[in-house]
Amino acid sequence: MSDKKVDVEALEETMEEVVETLDLAEQAAEFAESRNPDPDDRARARAVRKQAEAMLDAAEQADDDAPERPTPDTSRPNGLLH
Repeated sequence: MSDKKVDVEALEETMEEVVETLDLAEQAAEFAESRNPDPDDRARARAVRKQAEAMLDAAEQADDDAPERPTPDTSRPNGLLH
């Protein structure tokens, strides 16, 4: 195992991007489900929408269970902000 520090902030930002992507996928699937004339394609779009919804719900639940992010200390020892 490496002694290098893991950039947790980058991980959090990546998860935010994943959630945004899931939200877009859900919207696109809803659009495809409502506009596609083929019943099989509508069913596939519905399955994608449900999967995206479930993943978004799980992400929201995990976020609710996560500890609060600490507020970064932006003050310097002399009391000045940087």
